[in-house]
Amino acid sequence: MGDLAVSVSLHGAPVADSVLEVRHIVRIGESPSAAVAFPGADIAVVRVGPDLAVRGRRLAEGQSIGVSLGPVRVWLEHTQRARVPNPWRDHLDLRFFATALLVTVSGLWLETLDAAVQSRGDDGFLSRQVAELQLRGVLPSMVEQDSSGAAGGRTAAVSSSGDGDPEDPARALREGPEASADDRHTGVAYYTWYRSEVPDEPELSTSARDRLARSPQDAGAHDILARSAYAADRFELSAAHFHWLVDRSDQGLGGSDQELLWRLARTERRLGRHASEAALYERMLAVDGDDPWALCGKATVMARLGRFDEASELISRASSEAPELDYLGVYAAVVAAEQGLDARAVDLLEEVVAQREQLAPEYQVELRRDVALDPAFASVRSADRLRVMLARHLGAAAPRPLR
Repeated sequence: MGDLAVSVSLHGAPVADSVLEVRHIVRIGESPSAAVAFPGADIAVVRVGPDLAVRGRRLAEGQSIGVSLGPVRVWLEHTQRARVPNPWRDHLDLRFFATALLVTVSGLWLETLDAAVQSRGDDGFLSRQVAELQLRGVLPSMVEQDSSGAAGGRTAAVSSSGDGDPEDPARALREGPEASADDRHTGVAYYTWYRSEVPDEPELSTSARDRLARSPQDAGAHDILARSAYAADRFELSAAHFHWLVDRSDQGLGGSDQELLWRLARTERRLGRHASEAALYERMLAVDGDDPWALCGKATVMARLGRFDEASELISRASSEAPELDYLGVYAAVVAAEQGLDARAVDLLEEVVAQREQLAPEYQVELRRDVALDPAFASVRSADRLRVMLARHLGAAAPRPLR
């Protein structure tokens, strides 16, 4: 397993350069126990098997990520173990140009770029920059987006039994980590805690599948199966049904259709497909420029790209438009966590947890799902502060340490 190389620059001038061994967790930034100190963020780097987890992203050996904190620039690299010299190593610029051209022309996505550019760990950073340029419209998207936000202008495949086609290449493309449980790394049963509150309605799903078998165009059955698949963490299948519904919505976008776009965007977020997610928020904002859910959702996409000023502005706009929506604090917590402000993220989550009884039942479950699965909270889950906060509010119903 490689180590963590940390380089810090201020206004472009290098001020720190260290290599740290990460056995479990290492903190850098503003923490009193930081191994490398710099202002602007408290960042936890967590060992996850052979990888290092930083701000919800897992870095394999040779991968790296850049973080901008005003005038401070931090470069984090998961160093590679000694290998036989690669003749490509002296041709980074040529390889990157060729790979970027291949990605743009053939529709390969950022993971292809990350896998191909293995020189000096620049691959993760370059991927983030390409993703940002795509969302800004400077570079063409590597996967064409139709007006529904579905990749490649294709209708997601759903069989008559209600099962999606998991091999559909248009829906297999990712720009970020998927939502997933990491209890064995955190030592706390967050996933079990979350799943204990998810309602189970197998009869409803069975009925919907029967209806769909008789009538494949039954929109009501697709809606039921989309929601039940999401509740079961079968996000690919859920997205397939939601895409089917969005693709066939030929009415002007009203309240119910805005909700459909929101549910699809939320599902794409769980799958790490943030370009598609962002496109859906833009559709919602084209109808209602002050939609607080779309504003907050877009804020998390901006934060995952390191565009924290834009993310904070979007969160502020959403809070001004809908101060009564307590759940929006979860999205503010995601933005804080992406900045490495773990303590701030926990404080924001606590504000929502304290008002949990005021949330609709669906969002009480969604709160647990976010806490347990969102990659942005990976380092938060690895520290004690979150577990202690939940125990303070939930008592015996809080997530418990694994035995």
